[in-house]
Order: sequence, then structure tokens, then C-alpha cells
Amino acid sequence: MLNTVLPSHIRILGWTYVGLEFDARFQVLFRSYRYFFPLCNMDLEVMRGACQRFLGTHNYRGFCKADRTQQDPNYTRTISYMTVDLVTENTKNPQLCVDTTA
Repeated sequence: MLNTVLPSHIRILGWTYVGLEFDARFQVLFRSYRYFFPLCNMDLEVMRGACQRFLGTHNYRGFCKADRTQQDPNYTRTISYMTVDLVTENTKNPQLCVDTTA
């Protein structure tokens, strides 16, 4: 039912009940991200190698917007999984898919 009111590029795949005190932004154990983009003559093996450089714990301050309201911002994140795969479901427009768990 929710998917019928969402834009076509956003989909709800699952859900569960949680207590009222749960904060989805600050109390999650991990987040998974999936990005799709056109193939555009990119070297899949080089991109897979680049994914390995993101694994581990790093400071991502250089990628964040400055927020002067936070007293002690934490820009450190741990990426435990990242890969790039070719998606050929639509053979007219093959895409690369980046899967990440942080």
C-alpha cells in the first residue's frame, strides 16, 4: 500500500513494529545503501578494487556539510561491505549497482 503513494524510484521492501522510543536515525545497528548508475564505459574490476579502499573505519569529514550547531560531531564511519556489480535486467540500459553496509 505504501509503494502506491511513493515515487517510482523509491520502494519499501520490509518493515517491523518498534517501540515509540526507537530512533531510526541514531539507534540503528547498520545501514545498507544501494546505488544504481549507467555503465558509461567504466571498468568494473577497477571499481571493485576501489571499493576495497573504503572498507574499514575512516573519517569522512571532508564529505560532510559543516554543521556549527553540533558541539562534538563524529565523522567517523565503518564500512563493512562494498561491492560493484553489473545489473543486466534491462539489457537496453545495463547499470552498475553499488551495495554498501555501514
